Amino acid sequence: MKRRDFITLLGGAAAWPLAARAQQAERFKRLGILRGTITEAEVQQSNAAFLRELAQLGWAEDRSLRIDYRLAGSNDPDVIRPHAEALVRAAPDVIFANPATAVQVLQRLTRTIPIVFSQSGDPVQAGSVQSLTRPGGNITGFVTFEPSINTKYLQLLKDIAPNLTRVAVVQSRGSSWRGDFAVVDSVARSFAVTPTAIVIRDDTAEIEQAIAVFAREPNGGLILHSPLRHEQQEGRRKRRRVRHR
Repeated sequence: MKRRDFITLLGGAAAWPLAARAQQAERFKRLGILRGTITEAEVQQSNAAFLRELAQLGWAEDRSLRIDYRLAGSNDPDVIRPHAEALVRAAPDVIFANPATAVQVLQRLTRTIPIVFSQSGDPVQAGSVQSLTRPGGNITGFVTFEPSINTKYLQLLKDIAPNLTRVAVVQSRGSSWRGDFAVVDSVARSFAVTPTAIVIRDDTAEIEQAIAVFAREPNGGLILHSPLRHEQQEGRRKRRRVRHR
């Protein structure tokens, strides 16, 4: 075989796998998932359900879908930001984000990658969308929590402890925009309680210190939203692991 013919044949053979890989890449879509405060167990449970639903729609991981998972483990924007930046640099076709803090961080990083959220609180108030009927921009999603439920939490506290005269609404800095305290403050007088707002970082030690200070006076109750409950639970699990070593 002549040298020129050999080079031509070799080049053609090399081109075939490249073309095949390009066609395979076109069949895949890339999904980015960014989560803030959620435990490992909840991640596994949530992802399993999520993947089942996607598979029913014809999108199976490693067959037609590639997923880039990012778990920040915090509701703090400063903690979430590096994960969000890495995800945006990977340029997925779409991003699923939770909670609202993660959505807000992503919103500052990209106006082109479609973002689907699942968050608590009003997305219009959070600035995630323009309106509920016409979200606009590159963001849309679902609301899982409405702040008015805090009045029910206050009612439950009063039913459990009729002598309750003080209530603290404990919020993370990343979700203080949500209006949980404002709702409780608006009805507190009708329950004969004095409300206090406690805004803290998603840090177990800071949460426990704030609660300890509030507990120095009698007849108090707490309203905690879910990310802070997760943070406390995770902190207790870590301390148990340390003691068991």
